[in-house]
Amino acid sequence: MYRKSSVIDRSCPNPECEFHGQSKKQNIIKYGYFKLKKGRRRRYLCKACKRVFCSNTSTPYYRIHHSRNLFDEVCMLSVEGVNKSSISRIKHLSWNTVSRWLERACIAAKRCNRGMLKGFTLREPQADEIRTFIKTKSQSVWIITLIEVWSRLWPSYIVGKRNYKNVRRLFQDTIVKSEMNAEPLITTDGFKPYARVIKRLFGCSCVYGQVIRTRRKDKVIRVDRKLIIGSQQRLDNALERSEDSSILARKELLLTEIDEMIKEKGEDKVLY
Repeated sequence: MYRKSSVIDRSCPNPECEFHGQSKKQNIIKYGYFKLKKGRRRRYLCKACKRVFCSNTSTPYYRIHHSRNLFDEVCMLSVEGVNKSSISRIKHLSWNTVSRWLERACIAAKRCNRGMLKGFTLREPQADEIRTFIKTKSQSVWIITLIEVWSRLWPSYIVGKRNYKNVRRLFQDTIVKSEMNAEPLITTDGFKPYARVIKRLFGCSCVYGQVIRTRRKDKVIRVDRKLIIGSQQRLDNALERSEDSSILARKELLLTEIDEMIKEKGEDKVLY
């Protein structure tokens, strides 16, 4: 006999359950409570797999031994650029606790992105890369990113070496998540692997151009534009359909956002 027989609208968090992630299957019932420092929390039971869980199971709040508001405040402080040591002093938490919470939040955010970020229309993607470093300048790392200009959506990024393999991973991940209802207008800089990857993955089903900026003393002194895939007529048609671009150009929005994020976190930009 179950303690409670009322069936509720929840899904089972057990990956091995036949109803995993499925709601409204009439398999979840209320199953008592468990005590907390500030009250109690409801428990649930899956009648299919006999798994007992609570509302926090499979969430970053599970067994944190503190309030959800405190967890959210720690994450918000990190997003605003406050380092872990400062957060631990402000919130009177140990450094290890703050680090563990932020790691949980990162995993949950990635899981949410994988589940929610899909089915968007790929109209005008632009790819770029930035080089920064971890701890010391000798440990440099590249962030290769792609932004959908129309919606300002950041669908994919790769952290690692600046090479053909990672550029291919970037575009493959974006293609899997997106839908191409029309001929996309793709823009990148002059990094050679971009052209190889785009020709291989898109072929003639896109319009692709490169915008190469020549800099001197952190100032742009020349801009060269090259049409790699497509005719001038197809490029004109793509620009006419665009809600954001009138000429073939790479927006500085993506790099500006990354630069601001790095500066806020107290890290130095090396080169892009």
